[in-house]
Amino acid sequence: MLVTFQSQMSEADVQVLGIAHDLLDSARSFAAQVGMNYPSLVAITGGNELLDAHGNASHGALPYTAIFNKQGVQVDSRLGILTYDELYELVKPYLALEYE
Repeated sequence: MLVTFQSQMSEADVQVLGIAHDLLDSARSFAAQVGMNYPSLVAITGGNELLDAHGNASHGALPYTAIFNKQGVQVDSRLGILTYDELYELVKPYLALEYE
């Protein structure tokens, strides 16, 4: 879903960024398998602290989505699997008006 979302939303200046809470080889394998078209960082250590700092009170529960505006300020977050439409609704308030 994130690959499709990135493809369809790139013209709206939306950037998906993945953070893998995994080993580097596993993250690379997954990226190749799904045809990942967005950057992904690998949190080999400190992943739980990163999640906690961005509102994941479940300390490592995944999947976790954080939405940042163009100024880099976190404006929303969700724990659990999101559908394309749910993600779009989270991002929609921050899209450039000309895209809509």
